[in-house]
Amino acid sequence: MPLSEETRKFQTSLADYCRDNSYREIPGVNSERAKQYRRLVFNGVKSALNNAYPIAKETLGKERGSEFVQEFFARYPSSSPQLWKMPRGLYEFAVESKYAEMMGLPYLTDLLLFEWIEIEMFMRPDSEIAPYRPCTDILNEHLVLNPDFQVVQLSYPVFKFKGAELLDKRGNYYLLVYRSASTQKVWFSELSPFAVAVLELLKDDPLTGQDVMDAALAFVGSSDEAGAKAALHQLVSDEIILGALDE
Repeated sequence: MPLSEETRKFQTSLADYCRDNSYREIPGVNSERAKQYRRLVFNGVKSALNNAYPIAKETLGKERGSEFVQEFFARYPSSSPQLWKMPRGLYEFAVESKYAEMMGLPYLTDLLLFEWIEIEMFMRPDSEIAPYRPCTDILNEHLVLNPDFQVVQLSYPVFKFKGAELLDKRGNYYLLVYRSASTQKVWFSELSPFAVAVLELLKDDPLTGQDVMDAALAFVGSSDEAGAKAALHQLVSDEIILGALDE
């Protein structure tokens, strides 16, 4: 049975109060009970955000962290009914409101993305994987890439340093976020330009290790074949390349 317009209006008023803490009289609702309801809702949101962003919480400190969460809760509409997806909104809010610049923490946006992407990768539906077997001749076999990965470009190395240590380290950093096919754990790995090129080449079709190595070396302007081969073996060891196509 669809809600009446009046009921919908009352629900919206209660939801608005939970967000901005500005109470408007709602017929049939006790203001003290509404206050307790608002406290429970806000604490649930705050707890979810603290669990999603523990490093950002530590970086901001209690006062600034609480202010940030309250601003987000009051001003940013949730885009998903699923609680686990809600914390992404904090990252989006920081980007849109330029909160990092306002707080004098230019690395904050990268930090939020770094923490959120781990959750997103862990919850990602399993991808279809081509049949594969262990590599025995990496340069002459067609290589199968782990499909559950994402390359994130960051301006600050938030995966290696914290707080004030980051301020003089602005640059271009490539971080691989991937989920292990064997353990389902999420891992991070800083990528060289060569490794980024390898992932781009393999993400659509299995290619031989030799073809991948030659194309990636040409892309980065290098002739270090020994280093490139070692890098391919490391990608296999880390389960980023799963193995050879089982043809």
